[in-house]
Amino acid sequence: MEKKVSFIQELLEKFGDTDTVINHLKSATEQNPVAARLDLQVFLNAVGREEESFAVSNELIKLAPDDARVLFNHGWHWLKRNQMQKGMALLEFGRTLNTYGHPRLPSSQPLWTPETGRGHRVHLVLEGGFGDEIIHFRFCKDLVEKYDCKVTVVCHPKLATMFATSPYVSAVMQREVATGVYHDSWLPGMSAALALGYEHKDLNGDKYLSPRPQQSAKWKSLINNVGKGKLKVGIRWAGNPGFEHQQFRSFPPEILTGLHDVSGVQLYSFQRDDNLVSLNDDIMDLGPHLATWDDTLAALNEMDLVISSCTSVAHASAASGIKTWVLVPALPYFVWALEGDTSPWYNSVQLFRQKKFGSWDDVGQKVRESLKGFAHG
Repeated sequence: MEKKVSFIQELLEKFGDTDTVINHLKSATEQNPVAARLDLQVFLNAVGREEESFAVSNELIKLAPDDARVLFNHGWHWLKRNQMQKGMALLEFGRTLNTYGHPRLPSSQPLWTPETGRGHRVHLVLEGGFGDEIIHFRFCKDLVEKYDCKVTVVCHPKLATMFATSPYVSAVMQREVATGVYHDSWLPGMSAALALGYEHKDLNGDKYLSPRPQQSAKWKSLINNVGKGKLKVGIRWAGNPGFEHQQFRSFPPEILTGLHDVSGVQLYSFQRDDNLVSLNDDIMDLGPHLATWDDTLAALNEMDLVISSCTSVAHASAASGIKTWVLVPALPYFVWALEGDTSPWYNSVQLFRQKKFGSWDDVGQKVRESLKGFAHG
């Protein structure tokens, strides 16, 4: 949902507890019927009171039916209710809020559609953060196999070599040069599921990323020198601190680093750049060695299991078909919006959901017990 990073924390610090915040926001709706309801809707959703949040969202639709923030936030609720097309159509209003981080590609060619795009040379323009680009890269296969397209992937340069290994990609390029390369049509990554007409049941959760063979050999040698005979478990407890959803997905690193004492398990840390902590001596720190995304993908493919918050590493792991456990906050990212501990986006994912905003103790305990069972099952 579109809100500044510190919004939830600021309200709780100011008013002390959830009920007081909610009462304050409800009273504020008298003077600011739209703005205060937007705050109330987001806050209710963040603390796990989604039904109440949805009721406020419906009020907002009546009060401000043309407000992009109202429409964008409303879309999440429909994704949760398993109405993907309806939800994704509303999420498109996030483009006027710069939610996806990039302006529209200045192409003179039309947007790709199933009705007119068969056999096209199409630019799949990935957008958002690294995780979003990895999520939506999957649709190359659909465009090739179902519509006989030749797909050029437009992506962040740091992801280019990783994506270039796919048999469904004709070429990979940066956004800055994309309009100079011939294409019949183009498709924004975050709009691909909408354009393809997909509901959740239509998503293919199979693996679609593979490491480069030369990178695999390097990482197999490095990782197998540590913890021989043990279950190899990769951990990542935090993502980009500048991502607005970070306020919801953040949890104490000790939930994952503390798993080092589970017998039969060797931990490998994939944390790098931000949110670094001191690691126990028996945890192998891969962070300094992960120079590229090719390194990260190859290292992930040596793991038996990856446990992470909702990060780009989690998406790369799941997209590689690796067993991946994701710790999901009370207000989950849109790919985890559906109820349950699995996801149609990835067959290899198991979700561990936060029950109460601000408390991760039960999630951490469930992860620990599940890991013990997996290691000795």
